[in-house]
Amino acid sequence: KLMNFLDSIETLQVKDILLKPVHRGASPKYNPDGEIPIVKTGHLKNGYIEISQEEFVDYDFYNSSKRSQVKQGDILIASTGKVSLGKIDLLEEDQDLVADGHVSIVRIDDEKYSRQFFAYFFRSILGYFQIERDFTGATNQIELYADEISDFQIPNISLKAQQKIVDEIKSELDKQEETKNKIESERNKIDEIIRSFNK
Repeated sequence: KLMNFLDSIETLQVKDILLKPVHRGASPKYNPDGEIPIVKTGHLKNGYIEISQEEFVDYDFYNSSKRSQVKQGDILIASTGKVSLGKIDLLEEDQDLVADGHVSIVRIDDEKYSRQFFAYFFRSILGYFQIERDFTGATNQIELYADEISDFQIPNISLKAQQKIVDEIKSELDKQEETKNKIESERNKIDEIIRSFNK
């Protein structure tokens, strides 16, 4: 049914909007004294990228491994392992980073498509089901390959329409965050009351 719905709307393929082909990062040469953080699947949080404070490479590796370099505006997709597969995040910081070999790097032409809309779409059921449909391998060894990502379908709508949807989603996420903070504040008050009775 999801495929039928996707087929019923006008779509593009991911490869139609790329600045360069989808590719994986590379196995990093770890250096505890390095300056460049490594992005691994565990750092993709489906909403933000947790920049590693523990695992680094040096500039020699960074400069010699162009394929693993991550740039501001890149979209990163976890491409191995059942638990992590399909987690997707947009790098918004202007920082030198490298991706390891389990992370796919998607570099979009922002004159053709909104990076933020792309990320939101692949967190939605219409995006994520394509990932679940196309991965290959046994339960714990599953892989999502660059060619499969390149062939995924995305809605062919104007940049203006994409931005309108992005703004609406961001507004709802901001409301959720506000509610979450209120709940946390109330929990802290409850904890304080309980502690005061235990004194």
